[in-house]
Amino acid sequence: MFNCRRENVIFWVCGPNNQVWDTETLHCIKTLNRHADAVMSLLYCNGCLFSCSLDCTIKVWFATERQNWEVIYSHNEENGVLTRCGMNDAETKPVLFCSCNDNTVRLLYELPSDSVRGRLFSKREASDSKRSK
Repeated sequence: MFNCRRENVIFWVCGPNNQVWDTETLHCIKTLNRHADAVMSLLYCNGCLFSCSLDCTIKVWFATERQNWEVIYSHNEENGVLTRCGMNDAETKPVLFCSCNDNTVRLLYELPSDSVRGRLFSKREASDSKRSK
């Protein structure tokens, strides 16, 4: 189980579901259940929630009024997605790295594009990704 925050809510993960909790009332206000396997990582950025899962998908969620969270984009990978990291490239285009359980790190760009800019291969599973300063 892990979480990430935005203004007045906490996103919590347990298995294939993301839960949205109100920090003032401490009540679960929504369960997001569009993944078929364990959610491995969450990222909240620019009003969107990114979730990646062992079901081989990365989903981008957006909240409409009244915390009605909907999937606005879904990207399929060949293997389970362990973690992700986002940043801007030299041209300030949003770039998303994702680590998969086939010992690769993929570089996706200009979401919601399915284009893969490149791959890095490893002898071991890359289970964490961080942005360097």
